[in-house]
Amino acid sequence: MKWIVAIIVIIIAWVLVRFLLDLSKQTRAIESQGGIKTIYKLLIDGLLKYPNAEIIQDKKYFVTIGGVFFDPISCRTCGQWSVIIQPAFKILTVKYQAHIDLEGGKYAKQMWDFPINMNHLYLKEIFNFKSLPNLYKI
Repeated sequence: MKWIVAIIVIIIAWVLVRFLLDLSKQTRAIESQGGIKTIYKLLIDGLLKYPNAEIIQDKKYFVTIGGVFFDPISCRTCGQWSVIIQPAFKILTVKYQAHIDLEGGKYAKQMWDFPINMNHLYLKEIFNFKSLPNLYKI
């Protein structure tokens, strides 16, 4: 019985060490290329073109960009949106979230995974920056 527990502990420790080594390798690779803001500059700059868009979080592992929706009738803010750009080993995850206060409040969420080495011009075409906050017509 003690052998089984010891083997399980060794396996868990091995998986944890491998994960930490891979995470460290990924962090070094991102830093060697100038960081997430440099690697995904085209994508980030496209998102920052929206009115009142700004970088909310700039961490080693992800960047969050967000902004607000305006009600053209009352000329006040009526919601907010955010996009999280997060490279994760061999994929790039992009998460979109939006909340509109009108009509009792509506939420929208979408997530995309792309190959980490995908052409950034192609990413820009996919997101068509003019329509991203209106993705769900909320």
